[in-house]
Amino acid sequence: MTPAALLRFVLLAAVVGCGNAPPVVPDAAPVGAECQHLEPPPGEGPAAPAGLGGLLPAPEATAAPDAAPKRTLRDLRPDRPPQPGTPLHLPQLLAMHHPPSDMQWRALPPTADAGLIAVIDDPAEAVTDRARAMDGLAVRHPAGGHAPLAAVLADGKADGTLRRSAARALARGFGGEPAARAALFTALDDDDAMLREAVVKALADQATDAEVRAALQARRDREQAPLVREALDAALSGPP
Repeated sequence: MTPAALLRFVLLAAVVGCGNAPPVVPDAAPVGAECQHLEPPPGEGPAAPAGLGGLLPAPEATAAPDAAPKRTLRDLRPDRPPQPGTPLHLPQLLAMHHPPSDMQWRALPPTADAGLIAVIDDPAEAVTDRARAMDGLAVRHPAGGHAPLAAVLADGKADGTLRRSAARALARGFGGEPAARAALFTALDDDDAMLREAVVKALADQATDAEVRAALQARRDREQAPLVREALDAALSGPP
């Protein structure tokens, strides 16, 4: 065998031997603690693979348990209907959107009379609140309750609406008292025609009383304002 043929034989044998040998697989490295997969804490989503945090969307926040509903301004209004049998207090009656009933006014404790008078006398209070307090005082008609009403009625600088409310409250709650009648008769000569008309209408229910009828008739003889004359005619049209 020539040297060249011998070299080819050796190379061929080496190739065949390597093809039949089993592949060498290196032993697997033991799994360290840093390679173990841990379960995510409850309530959190699966952790993003390392290096992908900036590419994956953040897990959605877990919804909070049912929260208590927020109270609205409607829930805080003082004129919410009370539970049956629950009496209202004076601030609630003054804040109601509709006029309180006579029963509600009478259900107030005796100490409420001083509160009503304080509201009537306070010019810082809203006109609507002062007028409503006058209505309450007329329903309750405490002793001496005519005085704050007469004071407002006689005050030419007071709000016109408030003075007319005072006239109605005086006639309704204290019309039979001499001091209240005197204040109303004086107001029949006031310069404010709308006030005179309100006084006439307030006294109309008492026109059968001789003293009241005489005062209305005396005013009718000198009244010039058409609206007031019309109110006087209506008040005097009934039987004496």
